[in-house]
Amino acid sequence: MIGLAMAERALPPTQAVPPPSPDAAPGVAFADATAASGLSSFRHVSDVGGSAGEALAAAWPSRGLAVGDVDRDGDVDVLLGNIDGPPRLLRNDGGNRAGHWLSVRLIGDPGRNCPRDAIGSVVICTAGGLRRRGDVASGRSQLSQSDLRVHFGLGAVSRVDRLEVRWANGQSQSYPVTAVDRFVVIDQARGIIDSRAPGEAAPPRPE
Repeated sequence: MIGLAMAERALPPTQAVPPPSPDAAPGVAFADATAASGLSSFRHVSDVGGSAGEALAAAWPSRGLAVGDVDRDGDVDVLLGNIDGPPRLLRNDGGNRAGHWLSVRLIGDPGRNCPRDAIGSVVICTAGGLRRRGDVASGRSQLSQSDLRVHFGLGAVSRVDRLEVRWANGQSQSYPVTAVDRFVVIDQARGIIDSRAPGEAAPPRPE
């Protein structure tokens, strides 16, 4: 699962709006408290001090937010688009050691009326008795484009039972996944064309 992330313009104290509930209080941070079962929930971490990282100890007026594995290490990083300031990259170092994962990139077949970037497609990963859904979508935040790869956090589960792609043109197909903690590339016309771990070199091209 990808944790909750949100970017918003900070309001001066004189413009503060009373929150509708205690859980929506302004300035509250949350941390992923994923249970052993793989189900996700969130808990307050406003009082953790600097343990959440230096980046979360400061407040910025932000609007756009994009997520993706920038350094290709198996965890999801966050890029914030700040108002009247440069963007900030919140690099997630160590998230890949918290559990297993799978990253899936889709390549659609225009000959089958599916866009090459596969926007509108859905990936369903079944592992450890849970079905996880990831959508290939554009936008998601103001003037921001997140990674089109679909990232699945698997926790302690080390095997994928089924990986199904519902392509944007309406066709559905399942693909074999023999290992986790990998980047998988699926071409609608050719099937799985690449599967490698972080740092693993690409296979040599045939001569």
